[in-house]
Amino acid sequence: MTDHNDLEYARGTHAHQRGLFRLSHRRRFNYAIELLDLRPDCRVLDFGSGDGYLLELLSAKSPYDNLTALEPLGYLQEEIKARFVANPIRIITSTTDLPDHSFDRIACLEVLEHLQPDDVAKTLAELRRLVTPDGIVVISVPIEIGPSALLKYLAARLLTGSDRRHTFREVLKVTFGLPIARDRENKYIPHKGFNFRRLKEQVESHFTIERELFSPMPILRSTLNAQVIWKLRIPAIR
Repeated sequence: MTDHNDLEYARGTHAHQRGLFRLSHRRRFNYAIELLDLRPDCRVLDFGSGDGYLLELLSAKSPYDNLTALEPLGYLQEEIKARFVANPIRIITSTTDLPDHSFDRIACLEVLEHLQPDDVAKTLAELRRLVTPDGIVVISVPIEIGPSALLKYLAARLLTGSDRRHTFREVLKVTFGLPIARDRENKYIPHKGFNFRRLKEQVESHFTIERELFSPMPILRSTLNAQVIWKLRIPAIR
């Protein structure tokens, strides 16, 4: 995951050269915006901002001063700056020094699947610390198990020639819900072997899932979709 080409954000997501992949990612962003339910006075954090595409979309509804990008990778920070050259936004590389309840809305899209297990747990705890008691956190992650895994593999093979770093044996295993080894050597790891259902259990230990939405075709649920998106709130005290 440390290779620059592997981390090319726009060409791998909302600006993908293949229309099918581009549509899938753009629909994910649109669903995330819907679930964030943004108000003009909301302080917004995009946790793992990539090239700032989501924040650019949100800037139509929110003042630039209310937008914050968390992005640790230097070349992506430069892409964010270029995107917001006329109206600079705050870019940070860590949230450690931020006070509790700093944001009314937090988006964390396609981030957690790339983190080592210990970092996932720390990140979820940090998201809960940073959001206001009545705020909203939106998380999206890819679906890499079940029939969706096979569909993604076949689409990538046919349209781009990529094997998505899977052997066909591994694809068959994840299609039937069987675990495969994940790459633990780098700080940021690829999608291979990621199980969104296990993450969901972790998410529910920190938040209440107010809404679960599958993208790009919600009616198909997790069976034949690319991503799952959760709208989260801090559990009410009883």
